[in-house]
Amino acid sequence: VVSDTRNALVSRARRWLGHTPTGDPYLPTVAAEGDYRLHPAVGCDWHDFTVQARQGLEAGEDGASALAAALGLVRGRPFLGVDPRDYAWAEADTQQMITSIVDVAHVLASIRLEAGDHRRAQNAAVRGLLAEPCSELLYRDALRAASLRGDHDEVTRLADRLQAQIERIDPDGGPEDETVELLSILRRRA
Repeated sequence: VVSDTRNALVSRARRWLGHTPTGDPYLPTVAAEGDYRLHPAVGCDWHDFTVQARQGLEAGEDGASALAAALGLVRGRPFLGVDPRDYAWAEADTQQMITSIVDVAHVLASIRLEAGDHRRAQNAAVRGLLAEPCSELLYRDALRAASLRGDHDEVTRLADRLQAQIERIDPDGGPEDETVELLSILRRRA
């Protein structure tokens, strides 16, 4: 990159990021190592997610609050709303992020199902579905939770929503065998 172009872009980024409460720029001038580094006060929600998720997963059943805090940071699919052509480099990272979110949501839903907290188990699964709306694993968690709450209308709504997601991806496709079996059991209970 031509130095004039780089300097102009860095200067624009520095103005956009602004300053810390103490007046230091969030994007200081070139570091002693000869590269640009953000101020230590600059955070990232993905970093916060991974810290909370790791704490929660390491704590096992006692980690529900940390897992819930991690899921509280999820607002949708990572990088949603940005032009994918500008972020093609991030696709592998995005898929890893989605996988991590689904894993955390499933573990939290399982912990809460085991504890008999069916409403919050369903909420955990649904939060994970914001990042991966086709996760049958999370749909099964949500379906179990709704059924255990006795909300058969919600079971039907979730099953219909899952089927619509599957048909959107593959009009000739169907749910996984485990999902078919669960739906059969839940329909017999209704």
